[in-house]
Amino acid sequence: MTPDTLVSVVLPAHNQADHIGEVVQEYAAALGRMPLRHELVLVPNGSKDATEAVCAGLAATLPHVRSEPLARSGWGRAVRTGLARATGDLLCYTNSARTTPAELTLGSAVDPGQLRPHLHKESDRPPSRAETPSRRRRPRW
Repeated sequence: MTPDTLVSVVLPAHNQADHIGEVVQEYAAALGRMPLRHELVLVPNGSKDATEAVCAGLAATLPHVRSEPLARSGWGRAVRTGLARATGDLLCYTNSARTTPAELTLGSAVDPGQLRPHLHKESDRPPSRAETPSRRRRPRW
């Protein structure tokens, strides 16, 4: 990695209007201390509270934060969408409920060259479970 490497961190958010602002500001500060360029991709998904509006406000006020809202909920869907829309050279995702800014690391990064070929060329949506190879076989009931 070089100082020119762009790191994208995807953060799904569902019904977290009461605390997502503080979490994002702490993550942005932690990423700002790293010697790499970064973006924090918020993915509010299907929230019944003001999470989407809070994320939009954060994206409008914090320079390296953007919001990619989804109408439907689902943590996995939000992660896949965030990774698909991220522009970084190094892609990461985390969960605001289980990761503190001090624990924010790049250990679970995905090479964007490995992710993007699995996306449909005609759309910007992530692949469905049926369209992605799986190492586990699910029983057909």
